[in-house]
Amino acid sequence: MRIGILGSGKMGSSLARLIAGRGHTVTIGSRTPEAKRDGFSGIDGLDVRDQQAAVDGAEMIIVATPWAVTRATLEALEIPPETIVLDITNPLSPDVSELVVGGKNSAAEEIARCLNGSRVVKAFNGINAANLNNPAFAGGTAQIPFCGDDAGAKEAVRKIIEELGFEALDCGGLKNARYLEAMAMLWIQLAFVEDYGMNCAFKFSCV
Repeated sequence: MRIGILGSGKMGSSLARLIAGRGHTVTIGSRTPEAKRDGFSGIDGLDVRDQQAAVDGAEMIIVATPWAVTRATLEALEIPPETIVLDITNPLSPDVSELVVGGKNSAAEEIARCLNGSRVVKAFNGINAANLNNPAFAGGTAQIPFCGDDAGAKEAVRKIIEELGFEALDCGGLKNARYLEAMAMLWIQLAFVEDYGMNCAFKFSCV
């Protein structure tokens, strides 16, 4: 696939390298592409350009921007409605102590409304960037929960999850992003407040 990634932080950069390594063509969209390009040089299938160039021609866009700038970033871009939009954001407060979107809403639903109901899928918001290249945890293969309303978009995201070595957990419609984002907040509390550390992940299993 041709995949554009908005955001060059830890999650965006890690996913860019891993996905390009699976044979996809990846373009990172940055506000300062020239300053970021050297950090990704020599990686086949990976380029850094401005944000609109990353979106143009992409079959999938991964939204990996800080929540505070996400809406403004998306509103400034021309994104075709058929584009799959993979939202990995969490709507965290500046001090990372709480979610600023929640209850009967979610960041993913906000993005879908911003893009007039584009093919939004939520995934990868509950795992640390450092663990993306190693899906094997003590309890087995880590799961990546995902949800969305478009079957084709969900299937494309499922393939990405499985190509990276994770187990894909289909969590239904996009409104369930409300709960995936709350789970991410719980992960943060367990990892940093309760001192479980970052090398942990949730796993849902049935008898």
